[in-house]
Amino acid sequence: MTTRKETLITFDAIAAARDPEMQKQLLEMAKADNNPEALEHALNVISLARKTSPEHQ
Repeated sequence: MTTRKETLITFDAIAAARDPEMQKQLLEMAKADNNPEALEHALNVISLARKTSPEHQ
């Protein structure tokens, strides 16, 4: 029997949210959940993404 070692890839939500289409999807999903905390989280992720984008540095 052979054992494979798998490597996980780190997902950076802030980097992903720099894409305007991803921002739109995050907001749509948060609104669909009808959960104020999810909407607040999505807005925070988008805000951080915008603040750390190359255009703002």
